[in-house]
Amino acid sequence: MTEARAKLSEIIDRAEQYGPQLITRRGKPVAYLVSIEDWRRRQAGLPLVHEEQEAS
Repeated sequence: MTEARAKLSEIIDRAEQYGPQLITRRGKPVAYLVSIEDWRRRQAGLPLVHEEQEAS
């Protein structure tokens, strides 16, 4: 979490470019950060952007 706070902009960039980013606290998974585009696609039942790119 500490690193996530310090590098939030970088983590957001990675989520936009590579897909959901796992956030951990003391080594345990606590959340995922996803781009708004991936969030909207997930809500619509569509595959995430990076999943489509990997399938091509």
